[in-house]
Amino acid sequence: NKERMALMSEIEIKEKTDESEAPAKKIRRPRDRENRKNRAKTLKSRALLVFYSIVIVGAVAAVLLVAMFTFFKINTVNIEGSSLYTNEEILKAAGIKLGDGLLFADTQAAERRLEKELLYVEDVSLNKRIPSTLNIKITQAVPTYSVEYNGKYIYVSKGGKILEISSKVMSG
Repeated sequence: NKERMALMSEIEIKEKTDESEAPAKKIRRPRDRENRKNRAKTLKSRALLVFYSIVIVGAVAAVLLVAMFTFFKINTVNIEGSSLYTNEEILKAAGIKLGDGLLFADTQAAERRLEKELLYVEDVSLNKRIPSTLNIKITQAVPTYSVEYNGKYIYVSKGGKILEISSKVMSG
């Protein structure tokens, strides 16, 4: 009996040590599979959300670009304050044509060109009016000073802009 008990306890000890030495097998539970499926669904839905967001933003940007080029064109130009130059001369000097895109018109560059190319323009401002109007307001330069130099007369505006060099004396 004692031998039998000793033998059985020895077998139990061996079984316990064999179990502890062997790597434990992970038992897969049904809950783990469900969690994995839920995570996969969540990742898939997030990816679709990002994809659809990008598509929507791209579509809105495309519609806006088409609208800017199609609907916002210069159809009307109002010019105020110039009696020395025709509307055609002013538009040509500004580099603006009817039908150009209003939103993309560089009004500051047009102002600089007008002041440089048209001598009797002292100051100019261009304003865009959505959807299709461009307003040009010109302050005409007036000869305020004249200087005689080598038999010619140099006419200068109040702002110091040389307007004209002439051999004739202006009246006034």
